[in-house]
Amino acid sequence: MLSLLNFHFGQSACDGFYDWFNQLFTYYLMVLILIVLFGLHVIVALYRQLINNINKGQAYQKLYP
Repeated sequence: MLSLLNFHFGQSACDGFYDWFNQLFTYYLMVLILIVLFGLHVIVALYRQLINNINKGQAYQKLYP
């Protein structure tokens, strides 16, 4: 849809759509949800990595003669 707007009405229509969309409450809500989900992803990834390292314990070490 945006490509059709850009093709038929030019850059001003496409820029107008983004300016209108950026002022909506929905835009800020989507940005907030994106930031929260990214933070949750980082926390879960770090937590799982730490738990895996703790559960691994002493790693296998080959003894050299």
